[in-house]
Amino acid sequence: MLENATARVNKSAKIMQIKRSNNARDKSMEKEMHEMHELMREAREELEEAQRRLNDPLKSPAERFFDNLFRW
Repeated sequence: MLENATARVNKSAKIMQIKRSNNARDKSMEKEMHEMHELMREAREELEEAQRRLNDPLKSPAERFFDNLFRW
C-alpha cells in the first residue's frame, strides 16, 4: 500500500515536471514567434520604403537607381 502511494506521488511529480517543462518551452516558442513577427514587420516596412522610393514619379530613372544603390 505504501509502495502504491509512493508510486502515485512519483508519477504525479513526474507529470508536474513535464508540465513545467512544456510550459517553459511554450513560453520560449511564444517569445521566438513574437521576435519573428517583429522582424517580418520590419522587413515589410523596408520593402514598402524601397518600393516607394523606386516608384517616386518625381525622380528620373537615374536618380532612383542611385538612391537605391547608395541606400544599401
